[in-house]
Amino acid sequence: MKLTDLFIRRPVVAIVVNLVVVIAGLQAIRSLNVRQYPRSENAAVTVTTAYVGANAQLVRGFVTTPLERVIAAADGVEYIESESKQNLSTITAG
Repeated sequence: MKLTDLFIRRPVVAIVVNLVVVIAGLQAIRSLNVRQYPRSENAAVTVTTAYVGANAQLVRGFVTTPLERVIAAADGVEYIESESKQNLSTITAG
């Protein structure tokens, strides 16, 4: 007599075993502690933008300053460092 024959002859046993497996799975899901996005304490983002043909003041006025305002409004931003050169703007936020 095989194990599968028991489930064929007694379908109630098969239903009970399936319910036990489902209940154990639901209990495991409820007790499982999973974070989709773990916290990172030292994260930093660098944004580099090129504005070909512009001097440092033009880059600061039209690129760096507006981006700094938007980045500073984001949640979790503690500091912003920026640098404007000819043709290039670099912003680091953390």
